[in-house]
Amino acid sequence: MKDNKDRDEVLAAVKKDGHALKDADESLRKDKEIVLAAVRTNGSALEHADKSLKKDREFVLAAVKKNYYALKYADESLRKDKEIVMVAVKQDVFLLEFADKSLQKDKEIILEAIKLGYAGGALEFADKSLKKDREFVLAAVKERGDLLEYADKSLKKDREFVLAAVKKNYSAFQYADESLQKDKEIVMAAVKQDGRALEHADKSLKKDREIVLEAVKQNGFALQYAARSLRKDREIVMAAVKKDRLALEYADESPATERCSAEFGVWEEEQEYGTFIVNRDGESEKIEGYIMYGNKSSVTLTWVLPDSADAAIETLEKDEWSDDEIKYDEQEGFESSMGKSADAFDENDNPMGDYDEFLGGGETEVIAFSSMSGPSNITITKKNDKEVVFEPSKGDSWTMKTADGQPQTIPNYKEVLVLVRKLLE
Repeated sequence: MKDNKDRDEVLAAVKKDGHALKDADESLRKDKEIVLAAVRTNGSALEHADKSLKKDREFVLAAVKKNYYALKYADESLRKDKEIVMVAVKQDVFLLEFADKSLQKDKEIILEAIKLGYAGGALEFADKSLKKDREFVLAAVKERGDLLEYADKSLKKDREFVLAAVKKNYSAFQYADESLQKDKEIVMAAVKQDGRALEHADKSLKKDREIVLEAVKQNGFALQYAARSLRKDREIVMAAVKKDRLALEYADESPATERCSAEFGVWEEEQEYGTFIVNRDGESEKIEGYIMYGNKSSVTLTWVLPDSADAAIETLEKDEWSDDEIKYDEQEGFESSMGKSADAFDENDNPMGDYDEFLGGGETEVIAFSSMSGPSNITITKKNDKEVVFEPSKGDSWTMKTADGQPQTIPNYKEVLVLVRKLLE
């Protein structure tokens, strides 16, 4: 600003940048309109106001309502004022740091801040006496379980208190003392609310079948925190998958997947070599050639893993394909199409006209095939010969069957592919 004594110029300046107040003439730093305009732009501008305004309750209350950060620069006497502090804390709980210590012990202010969603900061800056207060901390934990982090160590080691806290909010469990993360009753209470609490349990309880089974029944993704030995347990894995199909990702990978096979309905072209008998001018003549048969059939394609996993997924994702567009390791299961729609050719690939008889028995081979729809089933085979089979069910849904578990319904083919991809990976 050019003239720090010019009221209009100073007012315009602080409206753009509250900190411009520091360059204003001392007389204008007592001007309520100018200071309030500066605070609205930047709460910390109150720092540059005249001391008389920092002690003016009505003015400071108005300033804090405009910008909560003004509390930091209010006179010490007003940082004891419950109404002013409550106005600031409701906007940003971290302003509790600048409140008088007497208000940092005020349960009403702290709980109000917690209810407003400012939980962490509320207890972080709360007085130590409140962090030891069983009733108060339990009320706080009910609102947000992770607030146990800020409780006094004595409460984190108190079994009765931690059990009560965990029953109110499972997320308190992660901040319990290590000795209580080995306590089966406390861990069970936590995983019954959310299975993912298993992450914070002691290693000994991640091996506990009863605990892990309860955890995955509540949240399938809890499987990732179970001991490896239990991630092989068929009942536990199936309970996790029943809760959330994508939990299959966390099942133990051994025994490894060995192969993937899928059956498709196809249109095949089958070639049979032989001899045609042709009557020409009353005499029979033999002409070497072949017949090309066309027929609806089925084929089972097999991919050997892990090398062909990408080829398997690429084929399974296609709505239609011809055999020259895909890669596979084995194919079998074609039905004979001889005797159905057919075209005859001589050995030079020229179409045959009329002929009396075709003496087959020569080499027969499928030379091309194509599919215009997805698979009719998919089978994943493990090295222990146990299988996971996916079959179409009602409507768009599919059924997943395993050797040791109950069939699971998969809502659509897209989700089948997600599971197959995880198994192949």
